[in-house]
Amino acid sequence: PFRLKSIDNPPLILFTKGNIKAFKKEICAAVIGKRNASNYGIMASKKIGIELSKNSVVVVSGLATGCDTEAHIGCLDKNGIGIGVLAHGLDMIYPSSSKLIADNLLANNGLLISEYPIGIKPTKYNFVDRDRIQSGISDIVFVIETNENGGTMHTVNHALTQDRKIVCIEFPEEAYFNGIAEGNLLLIRNKKALPFHIDDD
Repeated sequence: PFRLKSIDNPPLILFTKGNIKAFKKEICAAVIGKRNASNYGIMASKKIGIELSKNSVVVVSGLATGCDTEAHIGCLDKNGIGIGVLAHGLDMIYPSSSKLIADNLLANNGLLISEYPIGIKPTKYNFVDRDRIQSGISDIVFVIETNENGGTMHTVNHALTQDRKIVCIEFPEEAYFNGIAEGNLLLIRNKKALPFHIDDD
């Protein structure tokens, strides 16, 4: 895919399942965040997925529980197209709770991709490597919710290296006092991401 050609370490090969034309859509946006996200983060993820799909933007995620899957639920609510980037072979879905969403993405002209052949199981190193593909195939990365040293930051760092636009959800101030989304605040204060506000109505 042409977007991946611009990154420093593109995968040598991609295994795909589904609609490969999803790569060629005008805009792709990754939606990333914590697996154990707050209620506000879950709400924001779904709303972002809905709004992106309403504007014909392809929604990209790693199909993790939490922010990833909620973004794709929002995407599917509006019959949008989504891409799931996997950290294992295409013969399985991890976590298994994401299988229904993966099946629904495929049924709605979506796509599953991986740099790993069939039979390869997920490892923590695979997830870190997978993150560069999530940002690499995207024009924009939406950071929903992250800690300062959360796994989401791996994708953020890849996005910064790849010169992708990063948009970060701005939480209510009390969330930061309660130790929620400190990574969001850090990214916004350091001007590494543009702040974006979500109405919680």
